[in-house]
Amino acid sequence: MIRLDLQEALKNLREQLDKLAEGDLLVLCENDVPIAEVRRLVSRHDGPSDRPLGLAKGEITIHPSFMDPLPEDVVSGFEGGAR
Repeated sequence: MIRLDLQEALKNLREQLDKLAEGDLLVLCENDVPIAEVRRLVSRHDGPSDRPLGLAKGEITIHPSFMDPLPEDVVSGFEGGAR
């Protein structure tokens, strides 16, 4: 646990956050009275991604008309118009 005066924290919070290990706690105090706790978030991925880019390469074909403008009735539906 790291105990830190609020004024000191305002000066170098980034440095103090970098010191926090996973599961560690930073207690912010004002006049030696604890007022807040800060914890490092547990990272879900600390290594290579579970889903590398290009995993489905060659399995999907995008039709050339994909980027064409949508028909007006479809656009109207997105904008809250008649269905």
